[in-house]
Amino acid sequence: MSDVIEVRGLRCVAVCGVLDEERARPQPLRVDLDVEVDADAAARSDALSDAVSYAPLCDLAIATIQAGA
Repeated sequence: MSDVIEVRGLRCVAVCGVLDEERARPQPLRVDLDVEVDADAAARSDALSDAVSYAPLCDLAIATIQAGA
C-alpha cells in the first residue's frame, strides 16, 4: 500500500524558460509535489524515526529545479 505526501506551494528561485530574456535571471517559482511513499512502518510503530520527513523531499525538489533537470 502506498500513501501520498502532498506539499503545496513550495517556493524557490531558479532560472527557467525558453527565451533568452526568460533565462537571463532567476525567477520566483512555486510548485506542488505529490510523492508516493510506503508509510506502513510508521503507521505500525507510530515512531517518529519511521516517519517520512518532508524536509529532504523539499530540499531534493528545490535542488532538482535549480539544477534545471
